[in-house]
Amino acid sequence: MNGKGTGTAAGASASVSTPMLSDPARFDEVYRRYFLPLVRRATWKHRLEKEDARDVVQEAFMVALVKLDPQRNPKAWLIQVVDHLSINFQRKVIRRAKLVSRWSPVDAGMATCDRIGEGPDVYDNVPDSTGGDD
Repeated sequence: MNGKGTGTAAGASASVSTPMLSDPARFDEVYRRYFLPLVRRATWKHRLEKEDARDVVQEAFMVALVKLDPQRNPKAWLIQVVDHLSINFQRKVIRRAKLVSRWSPVDAGMATCDRIGEGPDVYDNVPDSTGGDD
């Protein structure tokens, strides 16, 4: 597959930007050929867990259903998409970890206590809702 048309009537009648969705047999062939190598790539190059790598590659194939041009180089395109989605996945994991650390009760001084009487009393500085001096 060199990215050039075959010069046959079938190649000439096909649209240059035909998505893979229009040819399910071709998509199935590409999926079976590249799925596992792309999972390995995401696992080794981007240090993703195997299940996360599978999710990323699956997402890449979902994008390929709509956007991949079978007349071009599907392997190179899928590699690039998997690389971008892997990086985005890592960014999302880092962003979530930062949010969890920022908003966790331990960091806010509200650590859970095993026994009553340990740690700060959360209600010491809460003003009375009645506003009166009782």
